[in-house]
Amino acid sequence: MSTLFGYQWFMIGLAFLMAIIFIVWLLVAAYRRTNSNIPHSTEWWFVFLVLLAVVMAFAWSLNSQAAYEKSIEKEESFDKIIRVYEYQWGFAFINEKTGESSRNSIEVKPGEKILFKLSSNDVIHGFNIPSVGMIKEIEPGAIMPVSIEAPEKPGEYIIQCTEYCGIGHYQMKAKLIVGGEA
Repeated sequence: MSTLFGYQWFMIGLAFLMAIIFIVWLLVAAYRRTNSNIPHSTEWWFVFLVLLAVVMAFAWSLNSQAAYEKSIEKEESFDKIIRVYEYQWGFAFINEKTGESSRNSIEVKPGEKILFKLSSNDVIHGFNIPSVGMIKEIEPGAIMPVSIEAPEKPGEYIIQCTEYCGIGHYQMKAKLIVGGEA
C-alpha cells in the first residue's frame, strides 16, 4: 500500500512535467542557435514555467493542511496516552487516561500503541528510545505528539535525553518497561 497522499503524486507529476518542459526548452534553444532563421521568442516559455510554478505552489498550499490532518491518528486509537514532562535532569510520565504518574519509568504491554505528548519546561531536551528507533527534540513550552508501538519482547528499554541540557545531562535517563500480556 502506498504511503503517498494524492497531492504528493500530483506534485511529483507536476515536477516531472516541469523537468520535461525544461529539457524540451533547452533542446529548442540549442536548435535555434544552430538554425538562426527560427525566431528567438522565448518569453512565453518563461511565463509558462512561472505559471506552472505558481500552480504547483497553490496546489501544495491547498492540499498540505488536509494531508497533515489526515495523517494524524485520533487519540482514541491509542492504548495509552502519556504526557511526558522533561526537566533538568529527569522525566515525569503521566497516563492521561488513568491519571497514574511515575518518575523516570513507564510501564507498557508488548505491542501497545502509545502516544507520548512531550514537553519541556526549562531547556531544549531530546527524547530517544533507541529500541523503537524514535528520537525527537523538544523546545521549552512546546508540546510534541509522538507515537510508537511498544516492543513485542518484554524487558527494560532505555529512554534518554539526546540534547545537552546542563551538568546533569549524563544522568537524564528513564526506562520503558515492557511486560505483561498484550
